[in-house]
Amino acid sequence: MDMDFLIQKVKELMDIQTEKIKESVIKNVAANINQKLNTILDENKNLKLEVKHLQDNGKIAYVKGDKLIVKAPREDTRDKRKRNSLDSPTESPNQTQVPKKLNKTSILDYMARGRLESMGSEKPKNN
Repeated sequence: MDMDFLIQKVKELMDIQTEKIKESVIKNVAANINQKLNTILDENKNLKLEVKHLQDNGKIAYVKGDKLIVKAPREDTRDKRKRNSLDSPTESPNQTQVPKKLNKTSILDYMARGRLESMGSEKPKNN
C-alpha cells in the first residue's frame, strides 16, 4: 500500500504542476495575441485614414491585405458611344435615298378583289 500511496502523491503533484504550466502558457499567449491585434488594428486604422485622404484628392486607393494600393484615375479620352461624329445620319452627304417599293399592295386591293371577282370584272391595278 505504501507504493500506491506514493504513486497517487506523484500524480497529484504532476497534476498541480501541469495546471500551473497550462495557466502560464494561456496567459502569455493571450497577452501576445492582444499585443499583435492592437498593432494590426492601429495599422488598419492608419491605412483607412490614408485611403480616405487619397480618395478626397481624386485618386483610386484601397487596402488589400495589409498594403495600401493607389492608382491614378483613368483619363477616358475615348467616347463610349460607337459613333465618332456628332452629325445626324440625315446630314451626311454620302447617303442616298432608297426608292419606295414599286409593287406596293394595300389592304384595300385585297378587300376589293373579292367583290370585283364575284362580279366578273378585272382586278384593279396597283399604284
